[in-house]
Amino acid sequence: MSKAQFRILMLLTVVSGLVGGALSDLLFRGLPARAAQTTTAPKVIEAQEFRLVDEAGNNRAALAFNVVGNPALFMYDAEGELRLQLLVSEDEGAGVALYDGTGQEHVQLIGLGIEDGQPALCLWDAAQKQRATIGLDGDEQPFLELSGVFGAEKAMVTLGFDEHGRSLLNLHDACKTGAQLSSAPGLWLLDDTGKPQVGLNTAGGHGGALSLADAGGRPRASLMVLGERGRLSLFSDKGEPRVLLAASPEGAGLTICDAEGQERAVVGSTRTVTKRTGAETEHPESTITLLKENGDVLWRAP
Repeated sequence: MSKAQFRILMLLTVVSGLVGGALSDLLFRGLPARAAQTTTAPKVIEAQEFRLVDEAGNNRAALAFNVVGNPALFMYDAEGELRLQLLVSEDEGAGVALYDGTGQEHVQLIGLGIEDGQPALCLWDAAQKQRATIGLDGDEQPFLELSGVFGAEKAMVTLGFDEHGRSLLNLHDACKTGAQLSSAPGLWLLDDTGKPQVGLNTAGGHGGALSLADAGGRPRASLMVLGERGRLSLFSDKGEPRVLLAASPEGAGLTICDAEGQERAVVGSTRTVTKRTGAETEHPESTITLLKENGDVLWRAP
């Protein structure tokens, strides 16, 4: 090997060493550091608030507690106004609230009721007055309630069902004085405490009835016509009949009852049954009959 060839071989050896060292540094640089930085993601993250911001840094969503301390999900528009709140409260359960561009609440969907644990959808006006509600009542019957505000007065319209499944329409003012319509059909007039005072009902096309109640809403008098029969009834404060005036094709009569509702005196047409034989006897309108507590005849004339 000549000196020139030796020099070229030494130069190639040095260059290849430098190139190999550079490539190895590029290929394997930082691997031990990356291995040291590898960590396990935490399974639980605890915080009192999480925020989602846009590219401009504006808050657009947050998972936090609301002003009364209940957990909620808030969503904001581009102007930073609250537009939606998904919340869970102790008294109303899960719910969704919708807001206008000024942050005023207008719609609320309550998952577990207002007072009695039932779902409801509520609508508010610009003055934050509840104006409409649709939901289920305590008996799980659907209802619709509309509120009208006229100055300081508030009128209500409620459409729902009673405990017997009959549809009801209630109309009343701020003092709860108003009327109630039923699919029986019937009409009740209410006092300022919401108690029924006057009732007008029909009996499926066979007659009708007019009822009067006392201050406690207890029926005290009724005038009823059913087919060819008519009757006027007066009741005690316990609901027991005390005086009955009836007329039918068979006759007419006045019946007086004791405090337990047992017949004690009859003036007019009546029918008696002999206990020993079971025979029935019709007595004319000119008859006066006095009865014992057990229903036996005490005295009769003529």
